[in-house]
Amino acid sequence: MRSDLLQRAVRDAFPASALRKAATMRAGARGSSGPGKHRIHSGTTIFTMKYADGIMCAADRKTSGWGYSIVAQDSIKIRQVDQLSVVLGCGDVSSIQLIEKTLATANREFRDSNDYPLSIEGQSAYLSELLRFWHAYYGDAFEAGSILAGLDAEGAHIFELESDGCVLLRPHHASNGSGGFRVEDQLDARWVPDLSRKDALIVAMHCLAHSGWRDSGSSDAVIATPTVVVITSKKGVEFLPSDEIERALGTALLTKRWANQRIAKLLATGQPKPRRRK
Repeated sequence: MRSDLLQRAVRDAFPASALRKAATMRAGARGSSGPGKHRIHSGTTIFTMKYADGIMCAADRKTSGWGYSIVAQDSIKIRQVDQLSVVLGCGDVSSIQLIEKTLATANREFRDSNDYPLSIEGQSAYLSELLRFWHAYYGDAFEAGSILAGLDAEGAHIFELESDGCVLLRPHHASNGSGGFRVEDQLDARWVPDLSRKDALIVAMHCLAHSGWRDSGSSDAVIATPTVVVITSKKGVEFLPSDEIERALGTALLTKRWANQRIAKLLATGQPKPRRRK
């Protein structure tokens, strides 16, 4: 990865003087009761998996902050960063937003300079360099984990990146966040190669229903309909409509002993969820 593109993307996303000030404030806030203890944080369940037509990505909707407070139940944790790639983020929200913005800037400038897109492996190398650059220059690691997923001329790729710049190539699927290990259990049991879009979506809803039931940092999939994105060579990045997601969710919930079967049947048949009484 060209260092000038990296540094320019970071500067365009956030001025260096402000980054240094933010790093100083972070360092001073550790061990105190000041602003460092009140960051908005996304506990989160995020994951992505390959299926017959491309890649499917999914995430819950909860964002937390200030201890046990819930800031939002409608957060979008999957962001498009190029024509055929997305980033999923968990952890400190400000760090996630910086990762998304700098990668989108790098992709745009690379395409403008070279008239062809940066490969998914190149994008993962850029993110790794960004995370290592931040840690070396400011003495502070990002408090975020991310998954990069996308298509290029060599096929479908999934990379998992940790806050220290570690990059892991995942051959079939990847998960992260506080509910990530719940998802891994479901994927190990249910994922098979060449799933259809319909079957892959049902597997995704099994994953998010289970993490929402067992993980306090992830939202209940019935309360907050998850975000699901598919990446295909024909249509690019496509955010799936809520009704399609909820039908698959209902189908998955019908197999759960702990689920409300009345609500599961409504969702599976495409009927609206009952409103909560005020």
